[in-house]
Amino acid sequence: NENENEYENKHENVNIITFRKKEIISIIEKAKTQNIPIKTATKIELNVITDNRPHQGVILDVDPIEIPIIQSLNQISEKKENKKHIWVLLDECYDPNSIGAVLRSCFFLNVCGIIIPTKTSIPLSPLIAKSSTGASELLQIVYCESVHKFLIESRSNGWQILGTSNNQGEECSNVETHDKVILVVSEEESVRKSLLRYCDKTIFIKGGERHIGFINSLNFAVSTSVMIHNLITKK
Repeated sequence: NENENEYENKHENVNIITFRKKEIISIIEKAKTQNIPIKTATKIELNVITDNRPHQGVILDVDPIEIPIIQSLNQISEKKENKKHIWVLLDECYDPNSIGAVLRSCFFLNVCGIIIPTKTSIPLSPLIAKSSTGASELLQIVYCESVHKFLIESRSNGWQILGTSNNQGEECSNVETHDKVILVVSEEESVRKSLLRYCDKTIFIKGGERHIGFINSLNFAVSTSVMIHNLITKK
């Protein structure tokens, strides 16, 4: 039995190595078609470049994404656009893995874009990009310098502002929404009070009978995804 297990483990490792070689060859071929220069490096060199983060033997050196800074979301002509426009504003969000997960969900759920405050959240980073599995490259992302001014001006342009909370306001599956919505989310239990006064409504996710004690809410990325799904599918 030990010999059989040893053989199976070796055989499995061979399959993994073979698969990785095929994947790397595929990446090299695609890079050549795009005229991207290819350089070889040792594993130690790759570890130094990535600060010992997982890289699977391949690193792409790219220019940073240029993120515009805007003052507000503009008005949208209802005659030209016949769909629900949802933007997500990340306030007081500092965990790159959670932010990456949110970006991935936003892209999957067809959110229009992401707003990141320059003072109360962390900027885009390679770790966020990796956690988002590429969504950060595909989503429309903007920065805003003052969240308060941004919400005031966007609201005057016809956008409905929805703040999030763990247990206050309206249940998200029942809330009446407009066609133009800015969903303000936070890693904290609720969006900060100074922002709630600029929100048209506060929404939360109603849990089941067992959401008592210290497990009384979903994590940040999951709760944001659930709320977006409710807003997207609500007619």
